[in-house]
Amino acid sequence: MFSSRTLPSSPEAVRDRGGLILLGLIFVFIALCAYLTPLFSNDYRYLMIEGTDERARTLYDIVISQYRHYFEWGGRTVNHVCAMLLLWLPHWLRALIQGLAFVSLIVLILMHATAGFKGARPLTGLKVLTVFALLWLTLRYFGEVVFNTVSSANYLYSTLWILLFTLPWRRALRLESDPRPWWFALLMFPLGVAVGWTNENSGSALAFVMGLYLLYLLFRRQVINVWQWTAVAGVGVGFLLLVLAPGNAARYADMAGRGFDYVAHLPVALEIYGVTWLLFTPLWLLLMLKLWTLRGAGLLTLKDPYLRVALFWTAFGVVSLTVMLASPTFPARSATFCSVGLILACMAVSESCEYHGLEVFPSLLRKLTLGVFVLYFAVTGSNTLQGYVQAHADGIAREREIASQLLEGRKDVTVEPFHVTSTKYLFIADIRSNPQHFANLILRRYYHIEGSLTRLCDPPSSYTLDFMLLSRVGERACQVAERPAQP
Repeated sequence: MFSSRTLPSSPEAVRDRGGLILLGLIFVFIALCAYLTPLFSNDYRYLMIEGTDERARTLYDIVISQYRHYFEWGGRTVNHVCAMLLLWLPHWLRALIQGLAFVSLIVLILMHATAGFKGARPLTGLKVLTVFALLWLTLRYFGEVVFNTVSSANYLYSTLWILLFTLPWRRALRLESDPRPWWFALLMFPLGVAVGWTNENSGSALAFVMGLYLLYLLFRRQVINVWQWTAVAGVGVGFLLLVLAPGNAARYADMAGRGFDYVAHLPVALEIYGVTWLLFTPLWLLLMLKLWTLRGAGLLTLKDPYLRVALFWTAFGVVSLTVMLASPTFPARSATFCSVGLILACMAVSESCEYHGLEVFPSLLRKLTLGVFVLYFAVTGSNTLQGYVQAHADGIAREREIASQLLEGRKDVTVEPFHVTSTKYLFIADIRSNPQHFANLILRRYYHIEGSLTRLCDPPSSYTLDFMLLSRVGERACQVAERPAQP
């Protein structure tokens, strides 16, 4: 029934060209913003060899740094090696890779959504624009996840590795036997280890959902190939290497020594969890409407491979977000995996509707909705680009400001605030007026400042950046009363 898809060639070819043009424009925008994004806090940390104030300049330095990191601070070795390698590259090349990574995310989402059927055309202009719109609207702290080097290594690139690793599973989700050579089974184990070793919530979610699906295949008396077993085993081993890292225990002990209490933290985590699901309301509504359309046509069945794809990635998203309740920290950016999982599920159900010739929304409404998004992106995207141009200039001025004060022999360095404010799309993780803030301490080490490093003032804090859509560009992020006199 779902063996292939035969679609008209010439109209679809035009749409494919439109999709490729859109991907090219998105690539330029992301790469340009990434190029203009200054380095912040943890970026400087991963520029240095762990435990020292020295710059990592060779691959050996990176290996040594991550060996120490694994035993002293945390277990995300794969992500942090990725971050250090990116920071090791020339700035322009890093920006190009960042743009390529984001458009690859869009492509992989659409490749998974089509379940790998021959004849499917995932890269039409409408589909590319839809995925980009859903990412732009629902990805929490978009600017941090996509433009910042270290955060993107932890979340954007982790998502890419997961989607690449699970590409062979598309046939398994179609309930088709997929025998592979013996070497493929051997290869899937170390690849699984690497994928499971990326993030605590994504590794646990992937191991759980893949393992559960194998049990489902066993229940159906379906043939399971050896490479599928080695893939799941690899993810499980990688996840254990991550969570059992001595550095995690050392980090938690450090937090406990500073008064961390999980019971007191849990209400905060539950609040973040609830707010995240509230922000994902558009994705849930879209998914439910499409499923309701299939149900109305009597086509809502797990015999549909597109619906199995949707269920797989929905489960991955839900589990990846829910396990964060057990974590001592719950940053909003950790919802990335859930956001991508739900977007992929929405697109897979859309493929099913398209296959059966069902329209969820009238054509005019679809065009009107996407037209409104284009206007929204024109406003927020241009403000984001303008903000990063300002941030880039402020970053250069900051470097000169610090160098000038050090040349004057000052032990305590005080710097001006940036002339741009943070938004959902604009990531500005600057130092604070508190010299003991972690970002201040990192930059103090990096610049070898003997005394303190402080910023003149701090902008007012916000509950969440998800509703901060436009930045104030060109004016100080906070009010400066008077610059203190230097001794």
